Amino acid sequence: MNKGMLRCKVCGQWYFSHKKLMQHLIKEHDYEIVLKELD
Repeated sequence: MNKGMLRCKVCGQWYFSHKKLMQHLIKEHDYEIVLKELD
């Protein structure tokens, strides 16, 4: 596993930031996550 990378548990894509992963989950997998928690 690459350090500093996050993997989408649904489809296995890798992301460099938590924000990008969250955006992907919401857009591609219809997740409803409160982005306020990431601030």
